[in-house]
Amino acid sequence: MSDESLERALQFIISWLNFRHRQIGFPGVSLAISYRGNIVLSRAFGFSDLSRHVPLTTNHLFRTSSITKLFTATVMMQLVEAGNIKLDDRLVIYLPWLAKHPDPRIHDITIQQILIHTSGLARDGEHGDYWQGTIAFPDGPKLHRLILESPLGTEDKSTSKYSNLAFGLIGEIIAKITGSTYGEYLDNRIIKPLGLQDTFPDYTPNLKPRVATGYTRELERHRLPLLVHRSTRALGSAAGICSTPEDVCRFLATRLPGNTTLLRKSSTALIHQKLARGFRAGSPDHTNGLGCGIRQVGNRSLIGHAGSFPGYHGSAAADLDQQLIVVALTNSNDAYDEPLVDGIFSIFNFFQSHPTTIPPELKKFQGRFLSARGADEFVIANNHVIAIKPDSWQPFSSNEVLIPDGPERFRIKQSRGSAYAQGEYVTFTFSPQISTVNYAGTTLWPEQAYLSRYHANQSKIGFVI
Repeated sequence: MSDESLERALQFIISWLNFRHRQIGFPGVSLAISYRGNIVLSRAFGFSDLSRHVPLTTNHLFRTSSITKLFTATVMMQLVEAGNIKLDDRLVIYLPWLAKHPDPRIHDITIQQILIHTSGLARDGEHGDYWQGTIAFPDGPKLHRLILESPLGTEDKSTSKYSNLAFGLIGEIIAKITGSTYGEYLDNRIIKPLGLQDTFPDYTPNLKPRVATGYTRELERHRLPLLVHRSTRALGSAAGICSTPEDVCRFLATRLPGNTTLLRKSSTALIHQKLARGFRAGSPDHTNGLGCGIRQVGNRSLIGHAGSFPGYHGSAAADLDQQLIVVALTNSNDAYDEPLVDGIFSIFNFFQSHPTTIPPELKKFQGRFLSARGADEFVIANNHVIAIKPDSWQPFSSNEVLIPDGPERFRIKQSRGSAYAQGEYVTFTFSPQISTVNYAGTTLWPEQAYLSRYHANQSKIGFVI
């Protein structure tokens, strides 16, 4: 990707995400993008605290939840490299109490099956309301009880069955082998060596001033703040880490080709092998590696993980071939972080595949415009004006190519998947900047002009609301 393509993509992402955040209305999102091992964008949108109107910043911490599993898999591969464990070791070798489970298949579960979610162990057990924030996360003895009291799942070891309890056992294995807690080992082997000053193995009360306020999903147009933060205790190796998007980017950069900061090349390659079918029913493009998901988004193969925690949601993904990493962390349960991340990759796809030079005579037609029907935006690509839909998580998925038909008029050559507007006119009116656009019969206003009119007198815009 050229420097010009990168810069155009980043500029568009900032403007687009600011618009999408205001449109969707979730509390806040913090975003970081890394390219070739360097942070090229770090930006926060929205609020850390809605009631006090405290802006969200890139310094706020988030509960990353299952993004933790990316770190945990790296720790386990470090132990493999050191000769402390093998991936095909059976769990009962290290955790003999598992033999008390009534299902004899428990004896055959391996470390690798834990890491790729084919162990068959229960997801959260019979008492999993710690994910609703109503009870404490399990400590060691409680984790043991939840596992021993829960039946094993599928016989098909090629099919994934997600299990947070299983990843909790990783922390216990680390403690048994190293004599350190999961948090201590993570701190000494990953956090400190990488200089991740904004990453912590689990929540502790001293972090509270820095943690963005988490919110419930919107219910009947209202959200509730998360009032109590809890340590993940025995599930720290499954979902404990508190961090920022920048630090998660820096960690994922150690997975880029040729990077041996934390692992040998062969170990990193093994982590990213497609070892089991993924969790998305009917989706052959979603598979599991060691502690990560692998999915196809357009022509990109992405490795990463999403995470959901009471009051928080996040997604981290890396295109290793292109050395492009995107991490979005949000402070609400219903945020669209994974569609957002996928949308960002689609934006890079567009600007990477189109010439970056903008002809001077077309530059004046760029901009975002609103009407009662929604939003349209005009960008320049391949020496054409192209209309896109910025109110979508895939803004470039349904473009309309405009062909000049006069100094300030165009015709729609290619319509958005139908013949609805093909061949119709798009006319720009300038005064001296664009004052209106007539788009196949619908009047569009520049974004800020429309919003001013909307708030001042809605009835003059087209609909009485």
